[in-house]
Amino acid sequence: MHHRGAVNLVQYTILRRRDRRELQNDLMDIGATSLATAEAHVQAKVHAARNVLAALRGDTGPWYLDAINTALDEGDQILAANSDAVFGPMRPGRPTRIMVTFPSEAGDDPQLVVSLLKDDMDVARINCAHDDPATWARMAANVRTAAAAAGRTVLVSMDLPGPNLRTGPIIDGRSVGRARVTRDESGKVLAPGEDVAHPGEQPDATLAATASGGASDAGGARRRGMADGPPRGRRHHLGAEKASTCPTWSCR
Repeated sequence: MHHRGAVNLVQYTILRRRDRRELQNDLMDIGATSLATAEAHVQAKVHAARNVLAALRGDTGPWYLDAINTALDEGDQILAANSDAVFGPMRPGRPTRIMVTFPSEAGDDPQLVVSLLKDDMDVARINCAHDDPATWARMAANVRTAAAAAGRTVLVSMDLPGPNLRTGPIIDGRSVGRARVTRDESGKVLAPGEDVAHPGEQPDATLAATASGGASDAGGARRRGMADGPPRGRRHHLGAEKASTCPTWSCR
């Protein structure tokens, strides 16, 4: 089972290496099987889609329908079994499971865990990027106690953190200026951000550009903007995309 699952995972990775949404939409438009739900058995799902396309083209087969149907059924069974093993059995009348990420308080407050079970929690997720092993153990123990009292099966998921890279102390440098655009609630740009770099001038503080033009540094020194007439230096507008000539200190 694990070997077949590994092969299927490799095939799924290859399938999703590129964005297939346009292809999936085209397949659905002509009534072919979509590749949107190919996780259970990628190869069989792709063969099924190719069969539909071949039939529409007028080909006569062979179609290998029995082998494809068997592979798809087995894939669904394996996926369901693995889902039960990881998330627990599906509860009657509800086509999903509820996973709750525990706060730190769940290690010292058994009643909090009891209340989460009453609210239909199915899986307790412990984020191991926070707290410590002793706290995690108390969280898991509280889940076991509350689940036993409720007569339910509630699994505990330990989410392991990734590597925390540390580069060590960083030498202080010049502040990074920013020129921000003005956007509406939908993210549409209403006014460009603007900053002006004068010849031979380097910023000495973080800039806060305004939509009306004008910007001041932290010490209150005025920098020329749109309201001050044509600047003597280079003007950079930041709209939906950053200007390619924008100096590194003014664009982020």
